[in-house]
Amino acid sequence: YNSNWTAMSVDERKAGEWIAGNTLQKSVFVTGESHISPVDAVGGRLRVIGYAGWTPNYGIDASGRQTFARQAYCSLWTLSGLNR
Repeated sequence: YNSNWTAMSVDERKAGEWIAGNTLQKSVFVTGESHISPVDAVGGRLRVIGYAGWTPNYGIDASGRQTFARQAYCSLWTLSGLNR
C-alpha cells in the first residue's frame, strides 16, 4: 500500500521534542482538537482536550473542556488586539 499521508510534519515533531525537553512533565496545554498532536504524541504532555469525537465513546462529556479551550483562545485573541 502506497500512501503520501504523514501523521505530523518534521516541524511538528521538533515542536514536540522541544515541549518534552523544556516544559514541566505535568504541564497541560490548550490545543486544537486534532487526534494527532505533537504536544502529547511526542512531547508526552497533557492537553485540555484532544479529539472530542472519541469522548462520547467513553461516556465523557467534553463540552466543558471545549468551552474552556475556546475561551482561552478568544481571550488571547482579544488581549492581543488582533481582533481590532
